[in-house]
Amino acid sequence: MFKSGASVHLNSVQAATGAGSPGAAHEDKPGRGMRYHTWQRMPRRTSASRPPPTASQARSPDTWPGCTTTAAEHDLVFAAFGNDPRAMALHDQILLWLLRQQLNLEVPDLVPDTSAAGDLTPYAGTYRSNQLRVDVRAVDGHLEEKVTYEPLDNAQERIFTGFSGGSFPFSPRRLAPIRKDLFAPAGMPLEAFNGYMRQLLVSYHGVRDGRLDYRCAGGRMTRREHGG
Repeated sequence: MFKSGASVHLNSVQAATGAGSPGAAHEDKPGRGMRYHTWQRMPRRTSASRPPPTASQARSPDTWPGCTTTAAEHDLVFAAFGNDPRAMALHDQILLWLLRQQLNLEVPDLVPDTSAAGDLTPYAGTYRSNQLRVDVRAVDGHLEEKVTYEPLDNAQERIFTGFSGGSFPFSPRRLAPIRKDLFAPAGMPLEAFNGYMRQLLVSYHGVRDGRLDYRCAGGRMTRREHGG
């Protein structure tokens, strides 16, 4: 069952779906933006012998994404959670409604259009950040990413296994080029990135020996593994 919940604090008013009155007190201040905080609860396993979570377990109430959005200059705090990937889209709908309808703020399109990205070969390779490994390859005009978590040492492997029951594979995902050095999950409309889901965008930075050196996704930077 798809479940979602949200709590809004707006101008000292608590509500389940949002409340408040627009006015001069909410005058927009250029140069100041919103802050996003995210968390995710994963099912805890009591034994390393237990199998990885199934698709149904991944959608159970024991596993849910959540986030908190704050805009202090407008006295806005919006916290939401859900147990299904659709919760993020619902979060964005409510958040944009709060900003546009309740605060009378203009929220322009983050990505108004697209442009050619050119040759995708320089993006292919392996990128790492501590225990995170991302293998990227160019496929049919898209980038395909495969993410793997690899413990740094035996001690971290014991901790990770005790907490989650061991490693399990993540399905590869395709990214469509939006413009040079910027990619988005294939099939998603550009307006989807006006809210929190902008964190699904992937950007690449720095060129070394003709290849991109850094990959940034959701605020986490990974660095190309050279010579590997």
